[in-house]
Amino acid sequence: MTGEPDETGRDTAAEVRTFIQRADLLDDLGHFAEAAEELRDALRLAPDHPEALATLGMVELRAGRAQQALPPARAALAVDPEHLLGQVVCGYALVALERKQDAIDAAERLVEVDPESWLRQLHYAAIVRQVRNGQATLDAAWQAVRLAPDEPETHLVLSAVAADLGLADLARRAHAEALRLDPRAADVEQPSVLRLRPSRTGGKPPPDDRTEAEPATGRGVRSGMSRFLAVGALYAWGGPLVVALTTLAGGGPARVVAAVVGLLGVVLFGVFRVHPPAGTQPALRVLPSLDRWLAAGCWCVLACPPMLLVFALVASPWPLGVLILLGAFAFAALVLRADDLHRAGRNR
Repeated sequence: MTGEPDETGRDTAAEVRTFIQRADLLDDLGHFAEAAEELRDALRLAPDHPEALATLGMVELRAGRAQQALPPARAALAVDPEHLLGQVVCGYALVALERKQDAIDAAERLVEVDPESWLRQLHYAAIVRQVRNGQATLDAAWQAVRLAPDEPETHLVLSAVAADLGLADLARRAHAEALRLDPRAADVEQPSVLRLRPSRTGGKPPPDDRTEAEPATGRGVRSGMSRFLAVGALYAWGGPLVVALTTLAGGGPARVVAAVVGLLGVVLFGVFRVHPPAGTQPALRVLPSLDRWLAAGCWCVLACPPMLLVFALVASPWPLGVLILLGAFAFAALVLRADDLHRAGRNR
């Protein structure tokens, strides 16, 4: 998988990355079946792609299908035995299937790769805690805290391990520290395999790299989508409104303003096409299957520049009236539904 176009001119590596990005977004929103289908499409292009295989295992595990999660995760490990996401999915799946010794063995292999990785120590403790809690689990939880003291999940795992071992004071202090770092941690019971997505780099992130805690398409996609939709909503609603107010000064000035605003929209969308915010294009491609109202709002935004130019040419009130209605709909749909999308990602 070199990233070079094949003999047909297709960039297979880029296509696979796009499928995985779409699957990540769908998984964030709880659309597990659609996410799995995106990953199967990726695997039809690259059957031995370890990240696509491991992510498919993660999606199956998140959907409550531990038995189905094991084969793709193990296939990922057959390609890359040290693949972080593949190892962790195997560990959690074996716990869910109550294969205790196999889960312990998987957790030990996980931490043997890099004992200085806080994520590996974290998930070792979280996996083994569920099947055989003890001093080794407590040591791993402490090691995760030592390596990443600013990560709330390390303190949450330490709190859970300590509580199971009857260390009430330690559990209470660790939980309080997790809440201090992130008040939302009160709703988290154990670390999520979603934090393992940065194994995009091959499953071996640097142990002190803070970016490993950030899902590859988590905050990046959501912040990119938020920026795009906010600009689009303001343009779709504000542009026609400005033109409508300008008509009070006469048809000529209104047509000039409409032409300027329409051309500005064309330029903005051209810039977006050349330099899209992180992960936005894959997100927009799957919007119709996720949220029809949000997709309709996006189409309303895209319709605004050409309709403004039509108004500038014909000076008819009909394009402007339609534009105001489309802009109001786009503003309501994009702002309200984009906020739902953002919350869905935060509360996964």
